[in-house]
Amino acid sequence: MVWSVDRTPLEEIAPEASSSRSRPLRRHARRGAPSVPVEVLPEPPRQLGRGARFATHLCAGALAGATAKTIEAPLDRVKIIFQVSKQPFSFRAAGRQMVAIVRNEGVQGLWKGNGEATLRQRARALRKRR
Repeated sequence: MVWSVDRTPLEEIAPEASSSRSRPLRRHARRGAPSVPVEVLPEPPRQLGRGARFATHLCAGALAGATAKTIEAPLDRVKIIFQVSKQPFSFRAAGRQMVAIVRNEGVQGLWKGNGEATLRQRARALRKRR
């Protein structure tokens, strides 16, 4: 069966449309409706149930939060180092600290502790939803 954009079966809108679909249709089932071409879709899009929609939103939110934490992890690590030390903060000193981390621990050292921060962020997000 072929469906229109507003999910009305095409046979109800124009019975003769099943034989010729080469030109746009300009008739609607209701009288007084504006004469707008009807786009023909192969079948109506499937709607997700409440549970599937919730799971989709939960996974999307978790992925977005993990991505954000991973992107900001190097700056967060340098910030924490400055908070714990007595060294005054400046952008130049922060740059030197990042270079020192890369020299001593490698590039992966910038993301040290990122897994724990990501899990902590997910736990906070779940607590806020309750």
